[in-house]
Amino acid sequence: MAQSIRVAIDGPAGAGKSTVARMLAERLGFLFIDSGALYRSATLGCLEHGVDLGDEQAVASQVGKLGVELRAGVPFIEGRDVSGEIRSPHLTEQVRHLAANSGVRRMMTDAARRASEGRDIVAEGRDAGTVIFPGAQVKIYLDASAGERARRRHKELVEKGEEAAYDEVLAAVEARDKSDFERREDPLRVAPGAHVVDTTGLTIEQVVDKLENLVKREIGEAGKSEKG
Repeated sequence: MAQSIRVAIDGPAGAGKSTVARMLAERLGFLFIDSGALYRSATLGCLEHGVDLGDEQAVASQVGKLGVELRAGVPFIEGRDVSGEIRSPHLTEQVRHLAANSGVRRMMTDAARRASEGRDIVAEGRDAGTVIFPGAQVKIYLDASAGERARRRHKELVEKGEEAAYDEVLAAVEARDKSDFERREDPLRVAPGAHVVDTTGLTIEQVVDKLENLVKREIGEAGKSEKG
């Protein structure tokens, strides 16, 4: 039986991971695994149940009851599809509490792995290649300057009709970077053997083209190595 193919994409907030990973998965015919959606779903569930996000034990206990999972890539809690509820700016600000919780991280890692069983996948997150799928055949670290990432986020918010000052968006991006790089549990870093791809100045299509070629080359070379 052929081994399932794992493509793991990491990188800081605003580097374009979700959009790029989703498009790449579609092109390759792979399942898209959004690990961030698991954390957002868990955060939503805790907020709905009135849990103090600063209480690590209470948060981990509640998350364990939520049944957070991905069904064919779609996030569910308590049997409910929450894909349309987990992208609000307020929720985004609160996710950091769960991302720093070791108990939650273990549960979300397990959930991502269960969702990928028996499937070829493209997984994205901030520890997809370092923790969730350390054995992935292809590891990619998407990067971009903080200013570029803030510009993209600001444009996205404006297009949605939301009021946002660029300086505030930039400050939020830099604060998220600090939280991700300095957190105690599984800090953001480049996975061993990962290809670092700087997306600054590139369009989404250009980035996806680049990654598609990279993945096909890596998979092809791995296949040749196994045969050899």
